[in-house]
Amino acid sequence: MEKNYKISIKKRLIIALCLMVMIVLFVPRVYALKDGGSKEFTALTYRITKVHSMNPVESEEEFTTGTIIEIFGREVYNNVD
Repeated sequence: MEKNYKISIKKRLIIALCLMVMIVLFVPRVYALKDGGSKEFTALTYRITKVHSMNPVESEEEFTTGTIIEIFGREVYNNVD
């Protein structure tokens, strides 16, 4: 009976530790960039940037918009105009 109780505590401890590690790795922090409205969602394993920045006066379009996704520091998606 006591042996099963110890195994149960070990399993619970391992599960709790795994959940804490996953939270640290995957829960993002949100940063508002001061370039016209861009937002950056950053966690330890990925970064998503929703770009909405003002262009210089001499350009045709007023804003640059799009999304950039990086996983483990490598850019996997970029549709910024």
